[in-house]
This record gives sequence, C-alpha cells and structure tokens, in this order.
Amino acid sequence: MKVKVELSDHLQPQEADQLRALLNFNNNSAAVTHLNDLHRFLLSGQVHDAGKNILEIEIAELTNDIVRTEAFNA
Repeated sequence: MKVKVELSDHLQPQEADQLRALLNFNNNSAAVTHLNDLHRFLLSGQVHDAGKNILEIEIAELTNDIVRTEAFNA
C-alpha cells in the first residue's frame, strides 16, 4: 500500500519525519508489529491533530488489509 501525503503542510518537521518513518511500510509479514507501532505513536502524545487524522486512516486501512489477508489465507 503506497500513500502519498504532504505532511509538511500540517505537522512540525520532527513529527512529520516520525510519521513518514512509520508509514513507510512495505513488508506484509510485519503488519501486526507495524500496526502496534502506529497505535503506540498515536497514543504517545507526540502527534499533532492533523497527524492523528492521518494515523487513524492508516490504522484503519492496515487493519482492513490484515483482516483481508488473514481471511484469504484461512
């Protein structure tokens, strides 16, 4: 899943860098770990409101991807 979001318009530079690092997800085998990292970052208190919206969308999409993959592999 590739997502292109211009973070610099909405976030502080450090926050945007952290979010970019978390959203750079390409390995399906690490999906649950990545999802946990996204949740931890969301709850860390380091995320601006605009970042929270982006994270919530990414978490929902990743959760759906995991559920679809598990259902397909079952």
